Amino acid sequence: MKTETAKIGLALAVLFSVSALAQAQKPAPQILRVVNGQLYDSARSVLWKEMNGDCLAVLTNGLVIQQVEVVSTYERGTVSRLQSIGAYGSPPTPRLVSTTRVPGAKLFIRNYPLTLLPKAGQKVAVRAMHVGTFRWGGEEIEMWDYGLPDRGRVVEAPPPNPAAEADKKAKQAAAVFEFYRAGAEGGDAGSQFRLGELYRDGKGVDRDVTKACLWFRKAAAQGDKAATAALADCQAADATKQ
Repeated sequence: MKTETAKIGLALAVLFSVSALAQAQKPAPQILRVVNGQLYDSARSVLWKEMNGDCLAVLTNGLVIQQVEVVSTYERGTVSRLQSIGAYGSPPTPRLVSTTRVPGAKLFIRNYPLTLLPKAGQKVAVRAMHVGTFRWGGEEIEMWDYGLPDRGRVVEAPPPNPAAEADKKAKQAAAVFEFYRAGAEGGDAGSQFRLGELYRDGKGVDRDVTKACLWFRKAAAQGDKAATAALADCQAADATKQ
């Protein structure tokens, strides 16, 4: 019983892994923005970068931010008296002494939506595209564009893809089949019974009643009660045909 439970758990793990892989392969949702009249998918385009900083000034067509790097200083933790004379123990935990905010480059973020209510001194995180330079406070700083919303196009969800969905289910079924096939060939009675079911039902493999009965017979020979009942059904079906 424990072996069978473990096998079911592993089978579910295989299914979950295949499903997770399929989810990971799904494309990220589109975030369409217009820069200089050109439409971009800001979620996928390599021209768009993530950046963080402190807001220095809010202008009519964007804001100026200053990137900040946080530098942390640690000191080695103290060891116990026994460790100091050679006893084994966990390494001491470093202790945070101080953090220093080091100012970085200043950037102008054009078209940052003022509806987000930015304020001077506020921390800002943006995704924008580099478009040139901007003169501010006597300095020449980099200009990045947040982009304008694309109001002329409705982005619809991609249509369902029956072929892709069928392919995903087929891969899941094939993974389960290979899992039980390996266990059955290794002599596990529970796997032999499950493999017989897959052959009988045509899941993950072409339907083959003869092979199904063969694996039911092997599992039944090891005392598997479910396989014994399934084998009886096979024999009854054969008798009906005759």
